[in-house]
Amino acid sequence: GHDADRLRIARELHDDTIQSLVAISQSIDMAKAWVTTMPDRVSEMLQLAREQSVDTVNSLRRLIEDLRPPALEELGLIPAVKMQIEQCNVATTVTIKGKQRRLDDYRELALFRIVQEGLNNAKRHANASEIELAFDYQLDSISLVIQDNGQGFDVPNYLPNLADDGHYGLMGIRERVHQLGGTLSVES
Repeated sequence: GHDADRLRIARELHDDTIQSLVAISQSIDMAKAWVTTMPDRVSEMLQLAREQSVDTVNSLRRLIEDLRPPALEELGLIPAVKMQIEQCNVATTVTIKGKQRRLDDYRELALFRIVQEGLNNAKRHANASEIELAFDYQLDSISLVIQDNGQGFDVPNYLPNLADDGHYGLMGIRERVHQLGGTLSVES
């Protein structure tokens, strides 16, 4: 869930971005030191620093896009979900009840991640060949049902025990639903 996302981002920022920025500043320092003694090397050094900074910008852009997919921002939840389904390679149907509307950023992102995780689970763990997503927009709430024809599993009586059985995806979903003030039920 959130914590796994945070750890991954922290690691990427630490390993890639910070190291790149340190390397860039070292290149600039060397270039400054060489200005009078080795002017021909300065230009090479600055070129290298420039290339590194472009790479760093690109990897930060990718990281930010992962955090909030552009399709979600521009088109909203349902179109972003439909694009996600295309990448999933499992026959998936989407039904919508109620009046479809934009939700706030936080809710849209949480629901999008829940769908991503649900598709992942159905495909990877349940070996499902068909998935159904049903969105029901009510006046002051939204419900989402994710169903698949996969192999099923034993649902613990106490949902927080999902992690004990290695169902981290469902734990992540539970955590997100909880943060939205919602309720989750899991049936198999």
